[in-house]
Amino acid sequence: MPIYEYQCKKCSAEFERLRSMAEMDKASACPKCKSRATRRKVSMQFAVGAGSGGDFGDFGGFGDDDMGHDHGMGDDDFDDF
Repeated sequence: MPIYEYQCKKCSAEFERLRSMAEMDKASACPKCKSRATRRKVSMQFAVGAGSGGDFGDFGGFGDDDMGHDHGMGDDDFDDF
């Protein structure tokens, strides 16, 4: 289940809830003032699963590997397009 961010319209507190997508826009009580006048915020954060890499090299990516070998696509690779 995804984690959604909410903000209380009464006290402006921000909080998170683990909810199903079907419940994401339903009112959620503020943990600070208990008001149900809350709204879901648009989050710019996202979760990344375990085992994902920190750079594109983990995907057999474009550019040099740790040994300095170039495994990327050069300009000649686009001649057929």
